[in-house]
Amino acid sequence: MYPAPVIIQPVSALLVALATPIHPTLLPFGFIPVLHAFRISIVYRSLSRKAGGNSSVAANLVGFLLMAWGGSIVSHILLSLPIPQLLSFTPLLVYATTHFCLPDIRNLPSLKTLDSIFPLVDALLRTTAIAAGVEACRNHPSPAISGSLSIQLFIGAVASSAGGISAQTLSVWEPSWRLNRPIFLQEGTMLAGTDVWSGTLVAAIYGCLTASHPQYPKLIGLLYSADSLNSPLLSSTDAKATAASILTLIYCWRVYNVHHLPKIGGKTNKAAQDSKSKEE
Repeated sequence: MYPAPVIIQPVSALLVALATPIHPTLLPFGFIPVLHAFRISIVYRSLSRKAGGNSSVAANLVGFLLMAWGGSIVSHILLSLPIPQLLSFTPLLVYATTHFCLPDIRNLPSLKTLDSIFPLVDALLRTTAIAAGVEACRNHPSPAISGSLSIQLFIGAVASSAGGISAQTLSVWEPSWRLNRPIFLQEGTMLAGTDVWSGTLVAAIYGCLTASHPQYPKLIGLLYSADSLNSPLLSSTDAKATAASILTLIYCWRVYNVHHLPKIGGKTNKAAQDSKSKEE
């Protein structure tokens, strides 16, 4: 195993800090779920306000949780594994408290400002979820799943995008839920499908650096000496930091295209912004 490159070490340190429990007994969880709930709540509130939504408290909470947990729920259902958020009351308490205690969206910076400030945070949150999906595949009790490379890449895409896709399909931010076609299928562009293909890419990067599948060491062997074939190149934390750094660049590219690229006819930029705001 190699030490993390110097440029990656600050990101690794940030990941460790975010994963460290806030308090060993009173708050035995890190800042990652709180940050995730904060980001999803902002997006959900913004979309609900634009749609003129005035739903009940229950519908508001369920819609928010579907956006926040959709990727994890769908990926664990596909893998026939217990859904982590249902194994204790802690996730519900953390996400519900964060969502309902957040100030009104009108008192917060605009989505453009938040998206421009937080690409790294967004990438760290998304990479953490994708890495968890890859590890669930690697440690799966079924040999068919644990020995499959394609399922790791597929679950990476699901963990990254299923929350936004599920919320779009049900239009959970509207006053009356209805079936709808997700934006990435409507537009069919690389920008609209960023969360889908970037999830697969991050799963591949993380898997390659941690040797999550036997095919990865063979690929690495083409670039490195034979003595590195039987061990991962980086630790799990450093691999997530590397993948998150690359994902940050992808998110910066999306933020530029959605929020800062000069409009050409207005239509293309509007479609891109709809995709960004709904695929969280």
